[in-house]
Amino acid sequence: MVYATPRDKGTAPHFDQNINLVLQLRGTKKWWLAPNEHVERPLTRHTMGLPVDPELQTYARTPMPRRMPADSRLIVLKPGSLLFVPRGTWHATAATQDALSLNFTYTAPTWIDLFMAALRSRLALSREWRETATPASAPALDALLRELGEDAPHWRASDILAATEGQSEDDELDPPGSAIPAPPLTSVTPDD
Repeated sequence: MVYATPRDKGTAPHFDQNINLVLQLRGTKKWWLAPNEHVERPLTRHTMGLPVDPELQTYARTPMPRRMPADSRLIVLKPGSLLFVPRGTWHATAATQDALSLNFTYTAPTWIDLFMAALRSRLALSREWRETATPASAPALDALLRELGEDAPHWRASDILAATEGQSEDDELDPPGSAIPAPPLTSVTPDD
């Protein structure tokens, strides 16, 4: 992303769920960085003073601060400066003159991301799991969850990791498109 920041403007204090690498191209920009004592390894971003995302509330220590922590560190970026901002680090910016920067972001997959992708791939094999969810279908979901509970103990980490790459080390044992080899669930069978 390219950030064109007018003089005396910047970003409110926040943290991101990704890492940032910032290359200052023109002008000067001040960055304040501080460790995040409220959230370790966030899955979403948060800006101070705004409501906390419902999922973030489940694992963050709240209430969140309303201003940058006292131990924040000031870094001034000039043309050619490069700054690495780790995932979850509180940061705020202010341009001391019109500024232009190039920001590279990267979101590394979490174990949640990998597991959910593999689980979705496995469950997608079943027409029952692809059924439209309605409150009246709770008994059907209970049955699917029981079957999943019987299947899951047979999963291996290597199979989950392979499923995210579209392959399994036991491909010859898997039905076509299966992500996690295991004794098949009665309701998880490929459609004919």
